[in-house]
Amino acid sequence: MNPFKIINKYYNSGSEKYQILIIHSAMVAKKSLEIAELFSNRTGDNIAKNFIYEAAMLHDIGFDFPKGLKTRKKLAACYISHGYYGAEILRKEGFPKHAKVAENHVGLGLSKKEIVENKWPIPPKDYYPETVEEKIISYADLFYSKGSENVTRLFKERTKKEVIEKIKKYRNAAEKVKIFSEWNNFFSGIKK
Repeated sequence: MNPFKIINKYYNSGSEKYQILIIHSAMVAKKSLEIAELFSNRTGDNIAKNFIYEAAMLHDIGFDFPKGLKTRKKLAACYISHGYYGAEILRKEGFPKHAKVAENHVGLGLSKKEIVENKWPIPPKDYYPETVEEKIISYADLFYSKGSENVTRLFKERTKKEVIEKIKKYRNAAEKVKIFSEWNNFFSGIKK
């Protein structure tokens, strides 16, 4: 499976969104593979590194949400749904395991309760990373931005402290910080 073949099918390679997606995904893939290697060496677990690379490159394929949304609330709601829409793309392409990574990586996972309370535009159910590979990619994703204000920012890895400060802005921040701390302990030995 070649993740670029799928990305190129849905994004114009000359577009800013394509550049952001490729850089962000490559940074997340690199960190995910580093985490997988450290975790595997420490635990002796066999981690599917090819899968991690592919799924990390595709985890945000649904982030190009509809244009013309003006209000912050609509943008936020739409951004929340990028995992769900990415999963739809990946299922359509025949990659259900990769789709689960895309679907479950947003915000350290989303609960059915959160979705209903916030009226987010995705089917109400729990979307939480389950496998170790899903958790590795979701964890690594927290360290990189997709903001387009400054391209060099895409390459800058956040520190754990910066990740926690970002998470504190989420709804249900205490719960999300707790999940991040658990993952951080689970992947202990990871630098920064």
